[in-house]
Amino acid sequence: MEQVPRILRPEATRRACCRGVASWLLIAGAAVGCTKADLPSGDIPVWHTGDVPVARVGTVDGSREYQLHRVEDVVRLPDGRIAVANGGSQEIRIYGADGTYVTRLGRAGEGPGEFRSLVAIGNWPGDSLIAFDTQLRRVTVFSPAGVAVRSWHLEPSSRGVFPVHAEVLGDRSVLIRSARGRMPGDPPGLFRGSAPLVRYSANGETLNTIVDLPGDEWYYSADQRLLIDRAFARKGLLAASGTSVFASDAAGSVVVEYRPDGSVSDTIRVASARAVGPADIEAYRQALLQTARNAEDRRKLEAVLAEMPYPETLPGYSALFSDASGRLWVKEYTVERMPTAEWTIFAVSKAVAAKLRLPATFVPMFASDSVVGGIAVDDLGVEYIEVWSLIRQ
Repeated sequence: MEQVPRILRPEATRRACCRGVASWLLIAGAAVGCTKADLPSGDIPVWHTGDVPVARVGTVDGSREYQLHRVEDVVRLPDGRIAVANGGSQEIRIYGADGTYVTRLGRAGEGPGEFRSLVAIGNWPGDSLIAFDTQLRRVTVFSPAGVAVRSWHLEPSSRGVFPVHAEVLGDRSVLIRSARGRMPGDPPGLFRGSAPLVRYSANGETLNTIVDLPGDEWYYSADQRLLIDRAFARKGLLAASGTSVFASDAAGSVVVEYRPDGSVSDTIRVASARAVGPADIEAYRQALLQTARNAEDRRKLEAVLAEMPYPETLPGYSALFSDASGRLWVKEYTVERMPTAEWTIFAVSKAVAAKLRLPATFVPMFASDSVVGGIAVDDLGVEYIEVWSLIRQ
């Protein structure tokens, strides 16, 4: 893949689809995105969280076991413990339900049970845990005792295509999302590769391709030798739970629900995208220019912004997430920065179940009927794992 400087788009969230696609930078946004005028306008229940988290992991200067860096994934184990894929140390850390450190699994390396690029973890039958390493293209199963009991590798599908995330479905099959990066020889300008979702058996055998999504939108400036996320970029979004796979590229107003065999189960109308306006462009420009480290960076960004075309409409939404009950959570797309973000929660019946506002610096990673847990980032960029009680009305 071509090695060129990159700058992340300012509206990008830490993870595509919140347990779906690679790692992104979490930045707050204002409610100036989709209007959802097509959704029911009656009394929609409003859920909220408790006043303080029931568990919190993370520290600035405390012991190493509580210092988090580049958290890639978080899952709640059947007994209530919390497993954290800490990319900075390439290990899985296990914490009690109250946030107390218990143990760790794996370490940096390439041997059995070791990681080079740990990006995803998931619950596995028998209280085991599964982990995915994108650089090694390896899936590893850890026993309840923390022993790496078996693993299998993904074979490269084609040049420039690499796996970026994994999800476990209810039938013990593993869903792998891949992406194509920009390669030497690709023409400059707008670029968008494919993002196939391929399902594998518990032993690593290829079962089927569920859908070949469009990938993330990028823009490459040949003059500035700069690769940048396109303004208001569409991206492949994925959420999976049980026997449902929700996928979309956020270009329209619907999310498609697939069965594990790749057939379409349902479509869910979740938003109404609106036209890009001058205020949106200016907000995007200012946010991007604030990422410049020096005058030369700013000059390059100004040049790229002058040549990059803008899409006609904003994405309909910015993230997907599926909870333990199979409900689909859809995050409103935003442009400007605000302290909270709105999620619309769809019941298994696909009806709107509730609205929920969460801090924009909090990314939900798991949820049940009573709690929601995920990654929080403070003003200094310090990461925390927080679990909040979920109050449903």
